[in-house]
Amino acid sequence: MSRKLVLITDSGSAIGEAIARHLASQGYKVMLGGRSLDRLAALAGAITRAGSASYQELDVTSRGSLRAFLLIAEACHGPIDALVDTAGMPPAMAAVLATQGIARVLHVPTDHALQANAIAGTIGRALEQPGTIDPGLRRFRPAMRA
Repeated sequence: MSRKLVLITDSGSAIGEAIARHLASQGYKVMLGGRSLDRLAALAGAITRAGSASYQELDVTSRGSLRAFLLIAEACHGPIDALVDTAGMPPAMAAVLATQGIARVLHVPTDHALQANAIAGTIGRALEQPGTIDPGLRRFRPAMRA
């Protein structure tokens, strides 16, 4: 049986890390995404000793970054079985942010999840219909790290 692939956003956070470690210990391949490459590298290294992990820089507020993350994961590891979305901003930050910042706090946890779902759906539909994928989608070069 091949290992199922799970993508995890904000894997450098405590909850993202805990989920990644648990899933890897259960035999899943995990693809870690986040902005702190040092933390992701350390976590991937620790997980790889007991399971399978790779990582890729990911900014969930960027549609292009989400798209690249999904495409690179699929190109390197095959079909994506699940996406665990742990990215967000701490609620305590709302107290110190100006009015414009509050909108960002509310925007991040919902908008990127909707974007990832839409992008994954588009990719999935295209894969079900060979020849319909825009060749430009395959131009991403894997930036995987050991």
